[in-house]
Amino acid sequence: MDLPFTDCESFFSHLTNQCEKEETTYISWNCTPSAKELCQHIKNIWEEVKKQIQEKDDKVTTMMMQHFVKEEVTTKEGKKLKKLRPQKTKASMSFIIQFIDNFLVKFIHHRNELKHFRSTIHTLRNHFATANLSVDLSENLKVPVKKEPQSMHWSHIQVTVHSAVLKTSQGKQYHPYLSEDRKHDQQLTKVAIKKVIRHINDNPEVLLLESDNCKDYKSLESFKETQDTCNDINIPIIHVYGVPEHGKSEVDHVGGIAKTTLRRAIAGGTVFDPDNLVPDMIEYLRAKFEDNQDPSYEITELTLEETEHERKESRKYLYGTINGTSSFRAVVFTPNSTTIRAAPRVCVCEECLKEYGSCTLFKSYELPVTLLKQSSTRSKAIQY
Repeated sequence: MDLPFTDCESFFSHLTNQCEKEETTYISWNCTPSAKELCQHIKNIWEEVKKQIQEKDDKVTTMMMQHFVKEEVTTKEGKKLKKLRPQKTKASMSFIIQFIDNFLVKFIHHRNELKHFRSTIHTLRNHFATANLSVDLSENLKVPVKKEPQSMHWSHIQVTVHSAVLKTSQGKQYHPYLSEDRKHDQQLTKVAIKKVIRHINDNPEVLLLESDNCKDYKSLESFKETQDTCNDINIPIIHVYGVPEHGKSEVDHVGGIAKTTLRRAIAGGTVFDPDNLVPDMIEYLRAKFEDNQDPSYEITELTLEETEHERKESRKYLYGTINGTSSFRAVVFTPNSTTIRAAPRVCVCEECLKEYGSCTLFKSYELPVTLLKQSSTRSKAIQY
């Protein structure tokens, strides 16, 4: 077929050639305001392309196409989940057209988001005198032994690895934290972030916190905990969320180094005491990386006592909801405030570079958190 494009890049260029362009994106946000909307220009051009293909499609020629489908599965505990499964199909042009039709709006919006994020995040990192903290929610590390009975294969001990990278004017630090606590929630993350923040020795004007879009970073409970941290350190916190499906960054390298080092040690015959597992592993890692500089390594334990204390404190509050949190890409926390300001993308306009979160792209949201105060006769609720 003689089509007006030859590859993925020229395909999207053809579809968007009538759209307004912006400096940090492929097309104007007016043309792709969300992952559910497209401008009429793109729709019209796509309809023309479909018509051209359908006129010449002989419906006989096919090619093997691998794609992914969501299937509902039931776990051993009886929970029903939806998981992606790869699937190969003998695809005709009609099938491919339908496949693109189903995802085109998301494709275009996602490309725009990704280019915008990559074009703006460095400006934000470098503009303010920031302490830059990147965090990654916990991962499980299986702890086998070098030689073991086959029956042990499905019963390995597991520990949690929580990773962080801290960059300040004094250099870069890697923070792989280990814990016996395998409940990956906001409280474990809160304990980890508190420990990392203690290593900020300079006086930044802003703490730039970066993470992926995990729900534990976007729940109201997480917002409250970040606001509490903001109050404690008495400087604004800008929490930036990466583009979905593009979460791999330097912080993933931190946990990877810790896990690879421990696995190599086990493969070499090192045996960690099962009754003192996490302290043993931390001691090994500290000895391994004690001479490293830029980055230096800060390796410590997140104890069960610390995380359980935070969970107990969390149960003292009743958490409401904020609509639209899944679309948040930048959230600004101000010391001693009961509101947050959030935007659907990272902004580096002139207003925001003077006072971040001050432009019209950001909207204010109350934190609907209620403190439950127990009395001898009844439970009282106090607005947070």
